[in-house]
Amino acid sequence: MAQRRLGRYDVRIYQISCEDLVGKDRSGKSDPYVKFDFDKYRKFNTPVLRKTLNPSWDTDESFKYATQYPDRLMYKHLLITVQDKDFWGKDYIGSVKVDLHTLLTGPVCHNLTINNKGEPAGRIKFKLEMTEIVNFKVKFKSAGLTGLPRINGREPSTSLHFSTDVTEHKLSVTTQVQNETSNPEWLRVEQLRFNTHLRELFNTQLRMEVLESGHVIGSAKIPFRLNYPKRVGDDVRIQADVVMNDGSRGVKFDAIVYYKEFPTTAHMVGGEHTDNGIIYAQYFHPIVD
Repeated sequence: MAQRRLGRYDVRIYQISCEDLVGKDRSGKSDPYVKFDFDKYRKFNTPVLRKTLNPSWDTDESFKYATQYPDRLMYKHLLITVQDKDFWGKDYIGSVKVDLHTLLTGPVCHNLTINNKGEPAGRIKFKLEMTEIVNFKVKFKSAGLTGLPRINGREPSTSLHFSTDVTEHKLSVTTQVQNETSNPEWLRVEQLRFNTHLRELFNTQLRMEVLESGHVIGSAKIPFRLNYPKRVGDDVRIQADVVMNDGSRGVKFDAIVYYKEFPTTAHMVGGEHTDNGIIYAQYFHPIVD
C-alpha cells in the first residue's frame, strides 16, 4: 500500500472586516468580534470592537496547517462566526463556512454573506493565503556537457555544481569528476531537494556551474518555468547554453530529469470569492494532477 503524502500548507488570514451587521444592542449597534475555526486545527478570535455595524480589524494571523488527507480538502472547512459581546456574555450574529479546497485554489479575496438561521445578518470580507508547501525533488536520469574547450592544452576534468537563486533553499550539490574529456556524462547525480511552492518555483532558476580543479569555468541558468512536465511524473529534458568565463557559448548542457512532489496548486490571479461563486479571476497555471 502506497504511503499517503502529508499535505503541508502555510496559511495567512488578514484584512478582516464586516458590513451591515445586524444590531444586537438597544442602541441598534453591536460590539462584534469574529471567531475563526480552521478545520478544528487552528482557532482564533479578533478583538471586540465597540458599537459598530461595520467593523474592521488589523488582525493578521499566520500559521502552518497539515493534513493526512490533502485530497479531501473539499470536505474540510473554515468556519467563521460573528458574535456580539455584551455584559452577560455573547450573542450570535451569524456565520459562514468555506471549504479548504476553495481557499487553496480560489482567489485570495473573499466577500461573503453571514447567515443566521437562513437569514442574512451582514457580510464579511477577508483575505486568505493558503500555500501548498512541498519537499520538491529533482532526480537525474542523465546529464552531460558537449564541446568543452581544452584547458592548458589538455582535455578538462570537470564536475557540475547545482544550486538555486533562492538562498532559503540552501541547495548545494556537486557531482563526481569526469576525467579528461570534452564531452563528460554523468549517469549518477545526487538528487536536488528543497522546500518550495508553485509560485516560488516558477520564479526560481536552477544554477549549474562547471568546475575544473575546483574553479568555476562556466555556468548556466535554467528557469523552472520553462522546464516543467506536461503531466505530473513525466520526464523533462533540460537543455541550456553554458556561458564560459571568456563569454563564449559553444558548450551545451543536456539532462533528462523527473520531479517528485511537484507542486500543483496556487491561488487564482485577481478576482473574488462571493456567494455567487468566483468572479474576475484567472488560473495561475494549467497544471493538473
